[in-house]
Amino acid sequence: MINNYKEEVLKLEIIQEWMQTVLISRGDLIEKIETANEKLDIPLNELIKETEKFPSLKRLNVYATGYVLRLVECLKSQFPMLLSFLGESMFEMFAKAYIVTLPSTSWSLTELGASFSIFFDKTKPKNLDRKLNQTLIDLPIEITKYEETKLKVIYSKGNEGEKSDIHFQYLFNLISENNFIERIRNIELLEFEYPIHKINKNVRMNVSNSLPNKQKTYLVISRKNYQEKITEIKDWQYYILSNLKVEKTINTIKQETFIQFSKRKEEIDSEFLNWYLLMKENNCIW
Repeated sequence: MINNYKEEVLKLEIIQEWMQTVLISRGDLIEKIETANEKLDIPLNELIKETEKFPSLKRLNVYATGYVLRLVECLKSQFPMLLSFLGESMFEMFAKAYIVTLPSTSWSLTELGASFSIFFDKTKPKNLDRKLNQTLIDLPIEITKYEETKLKVIYSKGNEGEKSDIHFQYLFNLISENNFIERIRNIELLEFEYPIHKINKNVRMNVSNSLPNKQKTYLVISRKNYQEKITEIKDWQYYILSNLKVEKTINTIKQETFIQFSKRKEEIDSEFLNWYLLMKENNCIW
């Protein structure tokens, strides 16, 4: 009985591998089947039940087409900003190419677009036409990275329920140079060449976007009570969070930052308290 069970499991794995190859390979359906049969030569009529009205090939085509379309719709819901920037037809073209080029290995649809920005980066033109605006190449990569990271923060393990929040009105009394600061584990830091956060606001407000000028932008994405928090920060604040992989005292953090940004010591000193309170409020640090 155990041997029969193992044989059935093995048979199922073979069928799953064959079907996956058909679904995510390049080409039309016949080419997809030929690709699958190079690995596992299985007669189609043994896998797909057919009738007089619906031959096995036709039934498989319906399923394969529907499978890709459902994944494209899923990507649309995960990348609304990119969809708005590219337009529907262009987005669908890139999405279909992504699905067959870097197929997801996860069982969860929440991770379907986890490598979308990598796909855009790897497939961007190497030798650009001088007439082609560089922004049209670079901006989709940054938009995709931004939306990928938001999803990552939302679905990653957070700190909800692990520690009680310090009541905000007492924060001023608790801050001292010897207090330790620790970065929340699931925050994400992003550095962009374009004002991505502002573009996102325009998309959400249905305001049309023209191609933006370059503007160095630093963001921290956090989660509080299962809601995303996106905060634009300065370069020295980005530096602090980037180097806060282990807990440090406020004094140590300040001294390290003063060395790195020596010409802006007064600015950092005067704005540190407000930054600290904002990061506490947005659940970026303990």
